[in-house]
Amino acid sequence: MNDKQRKRITIASILGVISIGVTSLSFSYAWYASSARVEIAGIDISVHDERNLVISPDRDGEYKSSLRYEELTDSGMFDPCSSMDSNLWIKEKKANPELYRYDMPFVDKDGRPSHSIATKGLFTQELYLKVDDDAYVTLDKEMFKISEDIEKNKVRAEQIAPRYPEYTVDEILTRLNNLKKCMRVSILVPDENDYRFYIIDPYKDENDVLLGGKLDLEKTGYYSYYVTDGKLYETVFGEINNRDKVVYDEPLDQDSELVGEETSFNARDKKGVYRYNQEKSLTNGIEIAKEKSYSLDELDNVIIPMYHNIPKRIVLSFYMEGWDLDCTNAHMGASFGLELGFKILREM
Repeated sequence: MNDKQRKRITIASILGVISIGVTSLSFSYAWYASSARVEIAGIDISVHDERNLVISPDRDGEYKSSLRYEELTDSGMFDPCSSMDSNLWIKEKKANPELYRYDMPFVDKDGRPSHSIATKGLFTQELYLKVDDDAYVTLDKEMFKISEDIEKNKVRAEQIAPRYPEYTVDEILTRLNNLKKCMRVSILVPDENDYRFYIIDPYKDENDVLLGGKLDLEKTGYYSYYVTDGKLYETVFGEINNRDKVVYDEPLDQDSELVGEETSFNARDKKGVYRYNQEKSLTNGIEIAKEKSYSLDELDNVIIPMYHNIPKRIVLSFYMEGWDLDCTNAHMGASFGLELGFKILREM
């Protein structure tokens, strides 16, 4: 089957742009914060060859060649969330994906932080596909693209440069553009007999995203901590297998010095607080979950089995992965575009 014969569903483009709200005078962007968010105006989904492949937002609705969504979230805004602990709902074969947010500074007696299911701040859409012939459908590498709008971002960088004399316009522009690296697309195929969940990271590199660690949750410049048995311990966030094996260093007599730029991932250790030591904890037997994502070169492993004229339900999500280290320092009006498409990988 050559390129011209391949059947495609195309998420052609995001007609609007991603705009990150400007409510802070700091470059630091905590992934859990509500003060710096992403906004997308609309999205088109279309089918190039409707004779072979059609699409509908409803199982028994009208199948046609294109769909359009004006708003991607209830609030029209995006907030960072995470795929952490996805193994829990995948084991239960839930009909919809669950992405989590650490937006509450509460911990239990074992130091496990509270988290909530993200019900807003991300785009999740149920879709139904139908094909004429039994086939395996996958995402098309040539059509998958999250790209910055360089001209709009340059204009934005020049507009806000007077507020940040410590940075050049080019440095600000780089920060605006880099936010695309923390955007993710997920595909859930909630088939009882063939349950599948995929995360696509088009900018994935050799460094795994670890879904755990310590954070400056309150944006104080210090890592968050909690009290137990009259002592203070730094809070360890995320998907950790055994918190009994977490190792802490003795408290300092004075606050630590900040090394590098301050972000929610890089803050100071407060004096008097037992400090989380990740290296020693890993040696001691803890395991921090890694994001199970696919790069563009791995898209042929993202497989959706489909059968002749039988609607296939999929749940498409578009979100910001808050545990990606690129989810910092770029929250001041950046603009991006998305292109996403499906193709027939092979016939059954």
